[in-house]
Amino acid sequence: MNVSINYPARVQKLQTLLAREGLDAYVASRFSSLSYLAGVFIPWRSAVVVPRSGQPVGIWWERDYSRIVQDGWMSQNIAWGADPDWHEAIAGVLEDQGAGQGRVAFEFRAAGGRVAMGILHAFEYQELLARLPQVEMSDGCPLLDQVMLIKEKQEIALLRQAAAIADAGFLAAREALRPGVSENHVAGVAEAAMRDLGNEFNWSQSGGTEVGSGHRTAYLGGVTQPATQKIIQDGDNIILDLHPMYRLYMADACYNLVVGKAGAEQRRLAGVWEKAVETLLAQSCPGVAISAAAKAAYQVFEEAGLGEYGLRAFGHGLGVDTRVTPSIGPGNDSLFQENMVIAAGAHLYVPGVGGMRLELPTLITADGAEPLCRFAQEVHLISG
Repeated sequence: MNVSINYPARVQKLQTLLAREGLDAYVASRFSSLSYLAGVFIPWRSAVVVPRSGQPVGIWWERDYSRIVQDGWMSQNIAWGADPDWHEAIAGVLEDQGAGQGRVAFEFRAAGGRVAMGILHAFEYQELLARLPQVEMSDGCPLLDQVMLIKEKQEIALLRQAAAIADAGFLAAREALRPGVSENHVAGVAEAAMRDLGNEFNWSQSGGTEVGSGHRTAYLGGVTQPATQKIIQDGDNIILDLHPMYRLYMADACYNLVVGKAGAEQRRLAGVWEKAVETLLAQSCPGVAISAAAKAAYQVFEEAGLGEYGLRAFGHGLGVDTRVTPSIGPGNDSLFQENMVIAAGAHLYVPGVGGMRLELPTLITADGAEPLCRFAQEVHLISG
């Protein structure tokens, strides 16, 4: 796919916010921030230092420096290792930029309080504070999250491709599902199909490709089903949660199935879950409060007498990471905006019956929610 992203323009957007907030520099260290600003897959401890004006500086681990510089776009790069270490390298760049005694934003806390790769550790904070005693340190995550919130058309194209790859993984897994195969086998089939179409990284911390079957779908409040050697049996609920990444952009796509004949309780559960999904998507429109959509979807669980089994969390932002704004829940009164991309979610887990989870890449358009995956909104019945 021929998609060109203007990375310097992204830096300029951030610099505009730095000037507005009276900040002298921004030190990006999160996985999402590095991907968004540098345009390279960066798994090791690194940083991009963005001054209020001028060129950003990349600080890359010495053993990955050559790859990042060759694959990336930035003209100013330094390597860190034993000398200088990461903290010294950051301090040196800030001092060179005239920000050694100024107001500098670091990345302390991810959206919604979730753990995110790359946020500043307590030890790192102490080291930087000791090295830069005159710097006023603040949390910059909300600033860059604001820049990343509304997607560029190029980002939307890449997110569509990632979602299509997830759908292909689902179709391959659906063909492989039958009583007698293991969860791990199904996960492997899905992963092979996605790799063939360009998946570059199974990004999830929850075990990569998740496949839960039977009782493993029904942990109370459970949102994690790493695939195991459990053998799938006739009548099992299946949760298939796929996490491909295409050119740094992620899909978070969860599909729900029943292998064999579904019992009456499973069918009722599926009906309630599908209604909650439909309600959530119908409410996810520009100008509507995110809290209102979450409350409306949760009310479906409550009216069915299943409130204690449904989560009040209904999704999160999606882009170069999944730990980005917005958080879709009853406590977020901000409004849906056109060209947001979210992973719409709906979670219903009933011990002894089964569980169902939605993770649906969704584009907010002027006309409402547009699902980017084709197959995640219903429970699929697979003949045993």
